[in-house]
Amino acid sequence: MRAPPPILKALRENIEAPPKEFTGIIVAKGSVRFFRTDLPVWAKGAAGGDEKLLIGIAAASGRSY
Repeated sequence: MRAPPPILKALRENIEAPPKEFTGIIVAKGSVRFFRTDLPVWAKGAAGGDEKLLIGIAAASGRSY
């Protein structure tokens, strides 16, 4: 949950005219929603009653639960 935002930021900053081989980046943009919305919801449920794990998930996702 921590890695995708910096990776996507670096891609935007370093690739001005990507070749066709990099069109997968467009697909990766769709993954952003998954990491920002779907994964935190799933992770919260997966953490169950583990407070330490839930705190880690909240820190990684930038949300509070």
